[in-house]
Amino acid sequence: MHAILLGSGLGAFADAFEIRQRIPYAELSGSFVPDLEGHARTVLVAEYNGKTFLILSGKYHFYEGLEARILQSPFEYILSHFPIRSIILTATSGAFHPEVETGAWQWVRQILTLQPLFPNSAKAGIRYKSKIQSSSFPTLRASNYGFQTGPSLGTRAEYEALVRMGADLVGMSLLPEKSYLQKRGIAHSCLSLPVVNYHPISESTEPGHTEVLRIAQQGSIKLAHIFMTYLDQHL
Repeated sequence: MHAILLGSGLGAFADAFEIRQRIPYAELSGSFVPDLEGHARTVLVAEYNGKTFLILSGKYHFYEGLEARILQSPFEYILSHFPIRSIILTATSGAFHPEVETGAWQWVRQILTLQPLFPNSAKAGIRYKSKIQSSSFPTLRASNYGFQTGPSLGTRAEYEALVRMGADLVGMSLLPEKSYLQKRGIAHSCLSLPVVNYHPISESTEPGHTEVLRIAQQGSIKLAHIFMTYLDQHL
């Protein structure tokens, strides 16, 4: 069975599929965490071409100051209750590279960061080792993703530092989830949807909320088709 984790504003992805069951994240962690805009935070049991897969609609963020057990609870639940073969992690992002188009999904080849997460302990279950993976999405542009802990993407100086490190994108997720799955030995891939391009950084401005939602809405539809193709190839 396959699963996909949806990033900010991508909830419309689920509209393309038949939903069999909904399980709120709060029931999984035992702790109520208010939803963020664009994050319904529900596990959806969905169906495509007669095959069942899971949608993790909405995510917890490191910057919310949550305990590791809460951040990991959606994954802990699905891995203990379903025979998961692979998980696709998705997120919206900002872009640095002039050739990256807003609204065009990117396959994340590598995640870069200088910011610490949890200590390496059995309880936290997180330690990240950067490595380049082969792509299951050959039609998507390969990009490097710069992780920021949030709650903002960063300053211009931080953007410039990430660019020097080789980052094409910047965002506030993917790394905690990827680190956990990597330690658990779960097959996974990361995809990111740029909703703004900050190039050139010296002249960068923040996009309007309406424009971001529009790009995310269109990106949700594109993601549904990308995921259908993935399922057709891997079911």
